Amino acid sequence: MYRAEEREAEVISAFTLLAILVTCLGLLGLISFAAENRTKETGVRKVLGASVRDIVLLLSREFLVLWGSRS
Repeated sequence: MYRAEEREAEVISAFTLLAILVTCLGLLGLISFAAENRTKETGVRKVLGASVRDIVLLLSREFLVLWGSRS
């Protein structure tokens, strides 16, 4: 009786997981693209004494702002 609804829920769950996976891959690509474009800036900051923490914050700041503003 409820088998059709259970099957429909399984299909929806599978597509939801697929959408989340594609979204995560897109974010990973965007982050790596942004990091690659700022390679020269990162090198200069390292030479001038920036710590690893400073570099990570520099690269992730704009994404954290976007993520925080979505709520």
